[in-house]
Amino acid sequence: MAYCGVFAVVGVPSESAAQPLTCRSLTIVTYALCGFSNLGSIGMTLAAMTPVVPTRAADLTELAGISMIAGMCANYLNAAIAGMLI
Repeated sequence: MAYCGVFAVVGVPSESAAQPLTCRSLTIVTYALCGFSNLGSIGMTLAAMTPVVPTRAADLTELAGISMIAGMCANYLNAAIAGMLI
């Protein structure tokens, strides 16, 4: 959804001079926004894991915030590497 929002704001990529973001910038934004650091994925993971180990539900919930930060760092690292390679 965030990826579609980027194109709604900046438009479809083209080689026009009026475009606010370059192709390289759009690629970096794509990598940064299309990761798994979102509340929906954390909710699905918790919903799937809690019935498997119901005694550890509190531990899984505690780790949700840490996993959000770790996922965000991994996504931004991927975007940085893509930016260096383009």
